[in-house]
Amino acid sequence: MAHVGSLLGVGAPEVFMAVREYPSFLVSMYCEYIRHREFIHFADYFELYMKSEFSWVKVVGDIVAALPDAKVRIWDFAKFRMLEGRVFSLMLGQDAGFLKAPEGPVRESFSDAAMRSYAALSAVLSHQELKNLINPISRALPKGETFKAFNPLAEETAAVLKEQYRRDLGTIAEKFPSIEFIEE
Repeated sequence: MAHVGSLLGVGAPEVFMAVREYPSFLVSMYCEYIRHREFIHFADYFELYMKSEFSWVKVVGDIVAALPDAKVRIWDFAKFRMLEGRVFSLMLGQDAGFLKAPEGPVRESFSDAAMRSYAALSAVLSHQELKNLINPISRALPKGETFKAFNPLAEETAAVLKEQYRRDLGTIAEKFPSIEFIEE
């Protein structure tokens, strides 16, 4: 059976991939979902996520299976600002010092107050009406000193997911020894 690389005419591509701790990844995915799709309460989204049995081990396994000759490089999303020069230099095959990093966060996450507002409005507004209000509400109720960040996971749940992430990174390193972890 032909693999994706041969179907695309790419023998040994380089694959760059960020992985992220499951708690922050899950919350971020949820926020992106409601930005672009119909509103769903986090508890329902979390249930779907858990049923999916998502894991970085499976994602990496799928990439390696589809592109067995690829050079796969992985970094921790949370460390990107510290690693971006190295990541971009590896991507470009030369020093990336000429690139300028943007200041501040690229995309702000939601505040808890904004999420409570979306949830309340989802009961009385159409999907399109709510979608039109997401950015204005986010700007009016930004996370920061006044409004805490949206974080719906219980501490115990977040701890379990963080431990799973730590174990999964070890499994990836053990199961796929050719993968390069980009670190400081």
